[in-house]
Amino acid sequence: MELQGGNPMNILAIGAHPDDIEYGCAGTLIKYRRQGHQIFLLVLTSGSRKGDAQVREAEQRESARIINAEKIFFGGYPDTELTCDRDLIAYIERIARQIHPDFAFVPYPDDTHQDHRALA
Repeated sequence: MELQGGNPMNILAIGAHPDDIEYGCAGTLIKYRRQGHQIFLLVLTSGSRKGDAQVREAEQRESARIINAEKIFFGGYPDTELTCDRDLIAYIERIARQIHPDFAFVPYPDDTHQDHRALA
């Protein structure tokens, strides 16, 4: 994605857990940021089932700094308990209304992890 008419796009990357975005598309996000696009990250859970939530959030913030993201949002949902329901959809819509994404990265719907599938 090159700049459209010289205008940067707002790109939103959504992950269920800290590190999902990095495993899935960090290199691509860095490429788009270097092209002048604005990057926003949304991480829905703390990932506390796989480690200390505070450490994982700090690592996520450092990753956002390396990617040079404009902003990172944390959803605060319980790890391994995401459900595709009205609350989750409304939350994601609120974030989308704030940043007006032109493009979004989301998990694969047939992923093996239930949080990834719910988010997709």
